[in-house]
Amino acid sequence: MHQALDGAQARGLPHRDHLLEAGVHERLVGPGRQQLEAILERERARGGQPPTLERTTDAVLAPLYYRGVFTDEPLTPEWTRTLVAHLLPD
Repeated sequence: MHQALDGAQARGLPHRDHLLEAGVHERLVGPGRQQLEAILERERARGGQPPTLERTTDAVLAPLYYRGVFTDEPLTPEWTRTLVAHLLPD
C-alpha cells in the first residue's frame, strides 16, 4: 500500500494520522472545548473578561487530559482549583 507523504513526512518528521487526530478531537477535545467555551461565554455575558479559549484550554484542559491519561495521579478538586487559580488573576 502506497501512502502519499504529508509535509511532516517530507521533512523527515513522524507521520501524522489525520483520521486519528480527527477522531480524538471529535470525541475528546471538541466536547471539552465546547463546554469550556460555554463557561467563558457566561462570564462574558455577566460583564467579565475571561481569558481566551486557547489560553484556558492550555491552562486547564490540557493538564486534566494529561493527568487523566498519562499518569496515576488523581484528578482532585483541590488540584483542579490550582489550575484555575493560576489562570485567573486575583
